[in-house]
Formats: sequence, structure tokens, C-alpha cells
Amino acid sequence: MNHIGTKTLETERLILRKLYVDDVKNYAPVYYEREIIESGKPVSQKQVESLKERIEYFSSIDKYYWVIVEKHSGDFIGEVVFFDYDDNTRSCVIGYQMAINKRNKGYMTEAVACLLPFLILEVGFNRISGGHQADNPASGRVMSKAGMKYEGTLRQDFANKDGTIVDSILYSMIRQDLK
Repeated sequence: MNHIGTKTLETERLILRKLYVDDVKNYAPVYYEREIIESGKPVSQKQVESLKERIEYFSSIDKYYWVIVEKHSGDFIGEVVFFDYDDNTRSCVIGYQMAINKRNKGYMTEAVACLLPFLILEVGFNRISGGHQADNPASGRVMSKAGMKYEGTLRQDFANKDGTIVDSILYSMIRQDLK
């Protein structure tokens, strides 16, 4: 593995970069969007501190966490994070979230399609996996359009906040998929 940390990358419409403490006030409303909508309250100081801890955790050279900035507006619109690293198998897991008003515009697919080759070719990961709940098919379309392959379904594997139990759909990309 050639751990080089979160590097700034650009696509046609996006800048993918590290999140810094100075960004927290502008990014927190995107990161905590669901909680803000559900509670009707603004971002709390506790949430700001939690986001600062997240930044600190992902600041080391062997961690990978990008915020997504829309080029034309300069707005934070989401994030892509990689976690559950395994140096023996050179694998990790992808996770992402997008601001509600920026969904269904291809931004997340564009970001993921940029980051997967970077992590495999530049950093040296062999396998990147991800999954989504069956009631969120848009997430599966992101992974598929970005080049990840369907691997299978874990039946009744995830409990939603409302208590419903749904299937988890799994995808991955391995080094050979890039050739």
C-alpha cells in the first residue's frame, strides 16, 4: 500500500478535497441535513464538535475522506468516505452522502468514478466494496454506474430507523475491473 492521504482531485463539475476545521460551519448543515430537517433545529455545538472529531480522525495519511464541492457555486454538496481498511487484503469499504437538493444530477456517480481508480491505482487498494439498503436503489445505481459490480444480496440484513427490516445489496470493484 502506498498511503498518500486525501488528495484534492477534480472532475468536470466537482472538486473533491479534504475537509478542514475552518469548513465546519459551512459543511455541518450538509452533513447533518437529515437531523436538521427532522428536528427543525439548527446545527448544535455538539454536532460541530463531533464533525471536528471526524476531521481529526480522517486527517492521517492512511485515511481517505473527501468532501464534494460543486465547482460553479463553491458549495459543499456531499462526501465520500472509505473505511474498514484491511491491509492484508488491501481492501476497504465506501460510503457516501449527498445533499438532498443535489441528488439525481449525477454528482455522486461522478465523484465515486473519480475516486475508485485513484484508490486502486495510486494508493494500491485491490478491492473496494459498498452496499445499500434495498429501499435506496439510487445508491446502487451510483455504484453500478461508477463501475462497481453487483455481488449479492444479504436478505433482511438491515433495520431502518422505523423498525422495518430490509435487504442489503452489495457491490465491489477490484483491480482487474479497471482494465
